[in-house]
Amino acid sequence: MGESLLQAMTPASRKALGGERYLLSKLPFRVGRRERLPSAKGFGLIGLSSGKDAVNDFLILEAGDRRFISREHFLIDRRLDEEFYLVDRGSTLGTLVEGRLIG
Repeated sequence: MGESLLQAMTPASRKALGGERYLLSKLPFRVGRRERLPSAKGFGLIGLSSGKDAVNDFLILEAGDRRFISREHFLIDRRLDEEFYLVDRGSTLGTLVEGRLIG
């Protein structure tokens, strides 16, 4: 198996990822929201979680009063045939993938 990379598809995702691509450090790769910071604005990449008890591998900062990202939002994994798939982890609003609602 080769490297597993996230590819940014929008200007906002390039900003959040800090570039065009982001190397997934392991699979399944769990993504969720970090608790809000009052001074933060918009979305931003927080980075990798640490510790063996971490619920997420990757955290996204969400600012403001409305919540779009759950603490345990989605995961990315790969099947034996090398195809990637996304699983919503019971998020409140679901996860959109290319306009299709997952979860």
